[in-house]
Amino acid sequence: MSIDNGAEAGIDHAAIRRMAAFAVTTVDWSNQRRSYLDNFINYALAVIPIDSTTALPRESVRPLIIEKFNLLLPPTIVQQLLRRAIRLGYLSAVGEAAVALTDKGRREVSPIPYTLKKLEQEQLKLAQRFTSWALEELGLVLDDGQATAMLLDYVETYYCSLMTLAESPGGSAPRLPRVEPSADQKATAAFISAIRTSDEALFDSVANMARGSMMVSALYAPTLVDTTRGFQRTTIYLDTKVVLRALGYEGEPAQQATTDLLSILKRQHARLAVFEFTLREIRSVLDAVAQRAQNGRMWSSRPGSVEAYFYRINASNTQIAQHAVRVEARMSELGISVDPSPPYENHRFVLDESAIEDLLKQGNPNYRPTALQHDVELIAAMVRARSGRARGSLEESRATFMTLNSLVVNTARAAQREYREPWPLVMFENDIAALTWIKEPLAAPNLPKHQLFATSLGLTNPGRHDWELYTSEISRLMESEEITDNDIILLRQKYEQDTLAFVGATREATDSDRRGVIRASIEEARAAVAHELTAPIRTQNEQLATDLSQKEHEFNTLRNERDALRDASAAQQRESDRLLKVTLKSIWRRANFIELSIRSALVLVAVGAIAVTFTPDAETWLERLPGGEWIVWAVRAVAIVAAVLGGLWGPIAALGRSARTRFLIGRLRRLGVEPGRAAELGYDIVVTSSTAQAREHP
Repeated sequence: MSIDNGAEAGIDHAAIRRMAAFAVTTVDWSNQRRSYLDNFINYALAVIPIDSTTALPRESVRPLIIEKFNLLLPPTIVQQLLRRAIRLGYLSAVGEAAVALTDKGRREVSPIPYTLKKLEQEQLKLAQRFTSWALEELGLVLDDGQATAMLLDYVETYYCSLMTLAESPGGSAPRLPRVEPSADQKATAAFISAIRTSDEALFDSVANMARGSMMVSALYAPTLVDTTRGFQRTTIYLDTKVVLRALGYEGEPAQQATTDLLSILKRQHARLAVFEFTLREIRSVLDAVAQRAQNGRMWSSRPGSVEAYFYRINASNTQIAQHAVRVEARMSELGISVDPSPPYENHRFVLDESAIEDLLKQGNPNYRPTALQHDVELIAAMVRARSGRARGSLEESRATFMTLNSLVVNTARAAQREYREPWPLVMFENDIAALTWIKEPLAAPNLPKHQLFATSLGLTNPGRHDWELYTSEISRLMESEEITDNDIILLRQKYEQDTLAFVGATREATDSDRRGVIRASIEEARAAVAHELTAPIRTQNEQLATDLSQKEHEFNTLRNERDALRDASAAQQRESDRLLKVTLKSIWRRANFIELSIRSALVLVAVGAIAVTFTPDAETWLERLPGGEWIVWAVRAVAIVAAVLGGLWGPIAALGRSARTRFLIGRLRRLGVEPGRAAELGYDIVVTSSTAQAREHP
């Protein structure tokens, strides 16, 4: 989506330009390290025609800056910027009423339009992310234009409140923050808190806007900030909430932001103090928390409050009471003194406190009596502390009260006008941070980011009215025994862990709607805890199922491997049997041949001997041979033996078979084959006590 297309629906180009201009101010300052005021010269140079022959009336510079960048700079500051640009050689005066760019100005002018275009895309991306986040997390339907307007309103409300000191800054001037932030501001704060942990780059985009808005806002102070001047015999008095944050009782982000600011103030030689009545209020806050702990009512502590801090750390009423006793010592460690209330000696500077009380009540009809008394007393005390001796700068104001309460700031301005104070009696913490941080940005480079995060977290916490309605509904449900103590703990944990639940649930809701939300939240919390309690069992079951599946897979793998080995072994055995049968068959044939040869030889010898013996011609023929006589006698002997043995043919055949069998057994042993194994293959050898037989199965 390109922001160049003016016809695009839902895009507030003027708001985008102002947001980008705030960011440009930060980028240019970080890159060029100019002095605070010189950092704004580029805006004046960027609207003057680059043609050296064209002059621009001085009075036209501010309207063009507003038109081009939608940046509201005070008229006196714009004229001062033009004078400084002339002294630095960037501009030349054309008469008394016009200026023109010099060659140096054309060469060295910062490319703001190019940088601005890049940052406009960045701001549009931020708005688009806000749009999708709001729908997903809060069910809030926004277009990009609405998201942009909400972001700009948030930054200007909480970081540009110094602009409200001007009678008519022009354009859409910021307003003082309301005591109870709007639903849109709560939603914006929730978004900023969310991207702080999920998207650091987008959070830095918002932080750059905050830094730039602080720098622009500081231009609207009654006198221009002198970056070389430190505090001179001036005390910054701290409100109750500021001290509680510095002591860590409202959470670590708030403590970090506040201690960063106090460190810068001390570096610039400001004296830090509280009035005695403020110290009493701080102690009364801690005592009230200790009493709630003793009564078992800590569950009803509002998230983000001091009670919530002690509830979260599970502190007992005795431990909280010890904090109340040690609070002055801990303040001293932070360099915070305790001053008595200024005396009433000079009646010229004694306020009509009843009039101040009426103004405060008009702004907040539900003011708590103790808080009302404290705030009336502090405004009156500030007038007496100055006694008309203040000068028109924070550093020489003698005494300035720092608070987070917009109603006190606004009411104190009435007293300021009445006594013609040259500097505000009471200022926002963020405004004092802007005026001091721009003098030493490197001393606390992360102060704007810490303040942005702390402010956002604080605004996401439920307001007093919403929380009182919430706790009263819880009490009613307890009395009717519709919920238990365990339900209360569950609800408390739910809202401590997810402030978005309260922001989304109570956004623009009626009281009856909120009661319904509370009942629904109880069921959601119960379901969440049940889900959490059964999570280990589910995890264990899932793990067991995974292990079982893995074991089954391993078993099947092993079984398949076993079957494969078995098949391979059977195939190998079959091949071995085949080869063995071939060998046995060969051996059997040789044994049969030997037996047959022996029997045939014996038969032939016997037959021959008998034939010779009983044939005269044969004997006559043999006698003619050399040694024939002996041959004849030998033949006769063989014939006699054959005749004798002819009756023993059966035993001779048995002996032949036995010899054959023993030959076979010997051969089998040489092969390592048992007779039983040979029998399995069809070659049976039977050995008895009297004989041995070998036969081949068909």
